[in-house]
Amino acid sequence: MNITFIVVALLMMLLSLAFVLPAFLRRPCNQHDTARDENISAARERLDDARAVASDTTPEEVHEYEEEIAYQLLQEAGKEISPALAVQPVFKKDWRSVVFTTVVLLLFTPLLYFFLGTPATLMPPPSIEELTAKLKQRTVTHPQDAEALAWLGRVMGAQGDYAAAADYYARARAVVGNTSELLAANIDALMMKGLSTDDDTLSGLLTVALIKTPEAPSILWLAGLHAERRGLLDEALGYWWRAHDNLADVPEAQNDIAVAITDLEEKLVASSATKAKKSNVVVIVQLSQTQRVDESDTLFIFAKAADDGASVPLAVRSLTTFQLPLTVTLSDDDAMAPAINMSSTDSYDIVARLSQSGNAIIQQGDRQGSVDGVSAGTMVTVLINTISSGGKK
Repeated sequence: MNITFIVVALLMMLLSLAFVLPAFLRRPCNQHDTARDENISAARERLDDARAVASDTTPEEVHEYEEEIAYQLLQEAGKEISPALAVQPVFKKDWRSVVFTTVVLLLFTPLLYFFLGTPATLMPPPSIEELTAKLKQRTVTHPQDAEALAWLGRVMGAQGDYAAAADYYARARAVVGNTSELLAANIDALMMKGLSTDDDTLSGLLTVALIKTPEAPSILWLAGLHAERRGLLDEALGYWWRAHDNLADVPEAQNDIAVAITDLEEKLVASSATKAKKSNVVVIVQLSQTQRVDESDTLFIFAKAADDGASVPLAVRSLTTFQLPLTVTLSDDDAMAPAINMSSTDSYDIVARLSQSGNAIIQQGDRQGSVDGVSAGTMVTVLINTISSGGKK
């Protein structure tokens, strides 16, 4: 509690009493008024005595006596105040008013503040350590409190403990599901933690976030940042331009991301790269709920020229260690031969295949999915949901 506030409040109440109480301790009473009151009382007593002995006197004597006393009363009531008496007041103490005023000021003033004021402001705000301890205790007693888990993630992130922050965000997601806010916070904590750019957890979360909220500026920003760290500047540029276009209602945020875009474009120019590789295709690979991944499976992702029976892919990516869903970018860097690449056309058939044999050529029992007629510079989702009976695709 704020001791300074209490001391100042007490001093102000005592100062108020110092101004108010003297008025009750020295109430003036005029001497002339007191003498006149005594004379009037004496005249009334004489009148009462005269009436008491009225049986021993004649009515004329009683009437004359009453007129004389009435005349004296009129004279007494009409007297002017003598200057000598006016400057000599008599004082008397009103202890009842003193006690009442003191009780009201000292007792009811704090009560009035308690009910109508803001007593909570007298309490100092909790320290970050106290807040952290309370939140941790809350998550122990109520492990399903997603709000407390998310708040603890923010607090731990503010303290620089990004590993703990990511863990609390993951626990909150387990309770309420993959909301865009929790996904963005979890991804940000993992990136601040310093995970490797090819970490499966981070890539998996980004893929889930892009599927759930593909146009959320915060998710697009993080996806672009992740791509930039992997050296995929053109992919990062695509994400950030989409985020920029979706921030039209937030000019300040749009300006901030525009600065990042400009810096990234300068990096591309400096490295003798184009500002955006039009031939790139961002592929999100998902697995049907009826399928599962075996440890021995190899994942192949192809880009072939659309409506072309050529067997040589324009780009191919193979992964033996992976977690679905995931996101990859097919480009000229994935060409099997320099002369046969994605820049040679602007429309592709995209295929994702789980190979049991590890062979790129399709075998019976391999599971795959495909999307045909994909334009250059776009993003596509491929769902692995069929089992091959052999043949070529």
